Amino acid sequence: VEDIVEDKQQRLWIAAHTGLHYYNSENQRFEPYVNDSKSVSNLLSGKIFRIMVDKANNLWISILHKGICILDQSKKTAEFYSNDKVDKKSITNNWIVRFYEDRQGNIWLGTASAGLKLFNPKTKTFKQYFPDPANPYSLRVRSIFEDNNGNLFVGTRNGLYMLDLHSDKF
Repeated sequence: VEDIVEDKQQRLWIAAHTGLHYYNSENQRFEPYVNDSKSVSNLLSGKIFRIMVDKANNLWISILHKGICILDQSKKTAEFYSNDKVDKKSITNNWIVRFYEDRQGNIWLGTASAGLKLFNPKTKTFKQYFPDPANPYSLRVRSIFEDNNGNLFVGTRNGLYMLDLHSDKF
């Protein structure tokens, strides 16, 4: 088990190497997630690394080396995002190790080796942030946190960096 989260309906979601699972309170068992779409179910049966529930109760799911899936629980839809070498606004790395939702509802993604990403839900694109592009260890994001002043702290393998959200600079 890599990660466990609880959604607004108090369902437990489990990220595991055997896929996405949830706790079924009716029979008190953990069961694999099955979607009406066979392609969604197949993808989510792979190695799931990280999960986050956002303020709208969407599940953000990191699929190891394949990108992310956003499950809209109210609409029962899924959106997938993965690296596209031609599209500079796609995810630059398919291994997402951290999700974070800031106070404005922005979703930040920390990658294993390509820095920090900000997802724009309107354009469905990602903005890239690199704490210290000259140091590859700074591109390995381990933690993300927003303080009361609107600064985003990014913990990396190289140390801690602060992104000023007002100036958009580290």
